[in-house]
Parts: sequence; C-alpha cells; structure tokens
Amino acid sequence: MKYLDNLSEIVKILQDGGVILCPTDTIWGLSCDASDAMAVAKIFDIKRRDPDKPLILLISELSVLKKYVTDLHPRIENLLAHHVQPLTIIHRASSLVPKHLIGDDGTIAIRLTSHPLLVNLMAELGNPLVSTSANLQGSSTPSYYNEIEEIIKSQVNYICTTGRQQPEEQETVSASLIVSYTREGELIFIRE
Repeated sequence: MKYLDNLSEIVKILQDGGVILCPTDTIWGLSCDASDAMAVAKIFDIKRRDPDKPLILLISELSVLKKYVTDLHPRIENLLAHHVQPLTIIHRASSLVPKHLIGDDGTIAIRLTSHPLLVNLMAELGNPLVSTSANLQGSSTPSYYNEIEEIIKSQVNYICTTGRQQPEEQETVSASLIVSYTREGELIFIRE
C-alpha cells in the first residue's frame, strides 16, 4: 500500500510520546505507543474521557495477543484468525500488559488489526498502539476524517494524510464489535 505519510516520521513522534490522529480498520482514532503512560494520559485529556474507561490495545499478530492475555480459549483464537468484521475482545490481562492499560477488573480490550498503515507503524515502533475514537467523550463518533472536531485535530501531534478521502470514496465504516467470553469460549456481546 502506498502511504501519503512518512512512517519513520510518525514512529519518531510516537517514540517521543506523541499522539496521532489516524484511520483504523474501523473509524478514525487517536493512537499512541501503548507502553507510554504519559502519552496514554494525553489521549484521555484530549478526549476529556473518564480515566475509568480503558482504551483498546491494537496489535497486528496473534503471537502478540498470546503475550498479553491469560487463558486464551482456542475457540477465540480461531475466531480472530477468521473473523471478517473488526472484533475487539475483552481478555484477562497478563502481567506483561502495562498497568495503565488494565481495567479495574483486571481485563484489557484488544483488537487484532489488519489495517496496513497501523500494522507497519507497529512493526517499526516495536510496540502495540492504543486506540480510541477521535471524539470528545459523549460526542458523536466520527466515521470519516471530515467529521472530526477541530478541537481534537488541534491537540494531536500528527494527523495522518492517508485515509482522508471523502466519504463517497470510502467503504462504509463502523466501530468494531466488542465481546468478552466465558471460560468455555462462549461469546458475550457488549457492543454489536
């Protein structure tokens, strides 16, 4: 895929604790290096988001998922490998998950993304990213770049050019499904 952005420049911004505004496999989002607690805090400030509402961890490989969760049911692993629609799953967090990403109940929401820009950014960065919708808490979730509020744009360190096409040039987008699962691997739908 040809990008309209310099990936090395974005990685440097992420390494320096920056927050980026970027397209994802679902909607436009705010992202930063998941290991950087100060950058994650900055996302909460930008969104005016309640800190008790954790962010999603984006990963690009199933092997990374296995590092960050405990008791991954084989049925869930199979579902992730073959699911077409973006799927965020709430897992019990392993000890390798940074504390600032773990919910009060010891869980973390993780999405395995195949978005080429994000996959390449994470490969160059060497870390997962966090992600959340690019809106103020309580405001409408922007599906397209032109729906993002100026107050959000003005507070990030970088805005991706890739993916800014007009809505009529893009496929229909929506937020991911969010599910958790029982010990037996049965899904519990939180957001459909």
